[in-house]
Amino acid sequence: MLSSLPLCNWSILETSDPDLTCSHMRTNLRPNELWFPGDTEIAFEHNKVMLNSISLNSINYGSEVKIQAPPTEGVYLVILTLDGQGVFEQNESTSITKPGDICILDPHSPLKISLSENFKQLTLQLDEEQLNRHASRIVGYQLKDPLMFQSIKENDVANTSGFKSLIKTICANINTPTSSMLDKQVAKNLESTLISLLLAEFPNNYSDYAGEGPLQLAPFYVRRAQNYIHDHYSEQVSLDQLAIVSGVGVRTLQKGFKNVLGTSPMNYIRAIRLEMARKRLLVASERKESVTDIAYSCGFGHLNKFTKYYKEYFGETPIQTKVYKKK
Repeated sequence: MLSSLPLCNWSILETSDPDLTCSHMRTNLRPNELWFPGDTEIAFEHNKVMLNSISLNSINYGSEVKIQAPPTEGVYLVILTLDGQGVFEQNESTSITKPGDICILDPHSPLKISLSENFKQLTLQLDEEQLNRHASRIVGYQLKDPLMFQSIKENDVANTSGFKSLIKTICANINTPTSSMLDKQVAKNLESTLISLLLAEFPNNYSDYAGEGPLQLAPFYVRRAQNYIHDHYSEQVSLDQLAIVSGVGVRTLQKGFKNVLGTSPMNYIRAIRLEMARKRLLVASERKESVTDIAYSCGFGHLNKFTKYYKEYFGETPIQTKVYKKK
């Protein structure tokens, strides 16, 4: 049960001042406005621990509160209800949470929240760029639309047991500055695992990329090859090189890519190169870069083939992308 999670004990702020609470939350989690009923006294507490780029925040307002937040960018919030009841309104839907429920907030949509007096929460703050980069490696291409998640109720525990178990373990062991979980490499690995579990266990708009069910986690050798491709996409990369890097044979690597990503290693390389080229083309006019320069610097040896592949992938030519952006 998530309601039994220990709260991280690194105190950031304890206050009974509503104005200070408002300004603190506005700058520390997501831009918002807070309203407390009448002359109610509050007992606000916010504790925070950093786990690489993810922050874990235990929050207790000590009062009923209403929150309204405009769309934002850069941060996803995963709300784990520990006690009390929360009402979250977003994207024309309403989620009423009880202890053990998890609600993932869409940063790109306005949000309304109502929390009971005894509401306590553990909030994970995730960097959007990091989350998108991780998801792109899993699905095999750069995300074209923002990630959107469905919330999970406590009775769906069978589908979210990995994520919940890891959160519980982290909270039970991260309460001191000497915790081994704060080691730089350990924290990085924990962050990666948390994001992987979030993408695998919580339905989202990219869950069906490989057919049925939620995102599948790629085998270690596929991830090794993917990481190498992302780091060396501008270079000439062969299938034999990828097999050596991944630590398996060529046939095993090809089968792994096909089963998990639905494509071949070489087609995956091409897709990554095309995505990177498009990013460059969208700002090419400001940077005064030519289509030819971008094509060669993204690993394409022939301009005509680059143009052909680009049009097949994006439905427009490289020069059209560049000119459209300029207008």
